[in-house]
Amino acid sequence: MARAPPPPPPPPPPPPPEPAELRLPKKTLSQLELNLIEPSGDFFQGRVKRSDEEQRLELVFLKICVVALRPGFVRASAGSPGSKESSPLVVCFGEILINFVPTVNGLSLADAPAFKKAPGGAPANVAVGIARLGGSSAFIGKVGEDEFGYMLADILKENNVDNSGMRFDPGARTALAFVTLKENGEREFMFYRNPSADMLLQESELDLDIIRAAQIFHYGSISLIAEPCKSAHLAAAKVAKDAGGPLSYDPNLRHPLWPSAESARQGILSIWDTSEVIKVAVGLFRIHVSDS
Repeated sequence: MARAPPPPPPPPPPPPPEPAELRLPKKTLSQLELNLIEPSGDFFQGRVKRSDEEQRLELVFLKICVVALRPGFVRASAGSPGSKESSPLVVCFGEILINFVPTVNGLSLADAPAFKKAPGGAPANVAVGIARLGGSSAFIGKVGEDEFGYMLADILKENNVDNSGMRFDPGARTALAFVTLKENGEREFMFYRNPSADMLLQESELDLDIIRAAQIFHYGSISLIAEPCKSAHLAAAKVAKDAGGPLSYDPNLRHPLWPSAESARQGILSIWDTSEVIKVAVGLFRIHVSDS
């Protein structure tokens, strides 16, 4: 007589519930499988056109920051889940400035017939992009007590970015940069920062309440170049990390702003291991692997 078939195996146990807090893994962008959310237009109008690869990487990185839209991915905040009050906050720290962009692309700065002003600064761009995607963001940095500084503060506010952490320096001007995209695809920069107000942010001027409230604390590397801003940067990152917020790092290599290529390498890598998320561009990848 034939044997009865064995009973089917028991169903697998249900997956454990997601924890209320989940630290972001440190991965390069090529390792992340993410659905992109493309903002409508540039974060700030009038920016120099970037290559398709640069735009793709920027959008992927912005999507990483917009984990603020996914409940439970970062540490829980006060308020009931799903309420506006509980929307996780991304705090962006660093430079905000005025870019002067040629009215004609493909020319050197010397050959450009005219320039138009456009707000810029990598950390500020991220703050605006997150807000435009429906997230909650704030910006911490310093500008001059001048027309450009007040204009930048107003633009952040108009884009629903909390600008209460901004400071205004009566003795230094808002940073300026002239930037163009040449025919060979290379960008050309000329900076006016001798010093500019963003370099003079002091630790005593930090809004610690905003930093402690950050579910993601985001920054670049320009703020590591000069004191006292460097010390303010390191202190702010420590406050955010002690409060449990993941750190997000966008190393932004601008050779003319550093004393030397070696000082740029050392400065950029000095905080490499403290961040949970790092946006890596090709040039910066070469800097890092050369030391490994």
